[in-house]
Amino acid sequence: MATTISFLPVSPERKAMIKRSTEWLLPVLGLLFFIIVWHFSALQVKTSLGTLPGPVQTAEQFVLLIEDHADEGKKSRLFMNDKKHEMLKSWKRTQRLTSVFVNTQVKPPFLIKLEPV
Repeated sequence: MATTISFLPVSPERKAMIKRSTEWLLPVLGLLFFIIVWHFSALQVKTSLGTLPGPVQTAEQFVLLIEDHADEGKKSRLFMNDKKHEMLKSWKRTQRLTSVFVNTQVKPPFLIKLEPV
């Protein structure tokens, strides 16, 4: 007596799930393959400056670059706030002198918005 094996029918939800998983799975596998090839080929490339940086060294330098960018932005905001304070002080000083001699009130020639640090 011959037995036949029948496969269970695949539901539409399962088909949709398989399609969605292949939509992101193949690009992720491609990126992993690229990183693995990059890692092993970087070890073999010798230049006059040393070996080619691998993915780990590149990621470390990227993190350092982002941290340096944040530090420079903070320094820039502090510098600009100091300059704005100096401008405001000098304007107030000239305003006092002007009001003493001319006895009029003058509006500031610039708007100052101090940024929180």
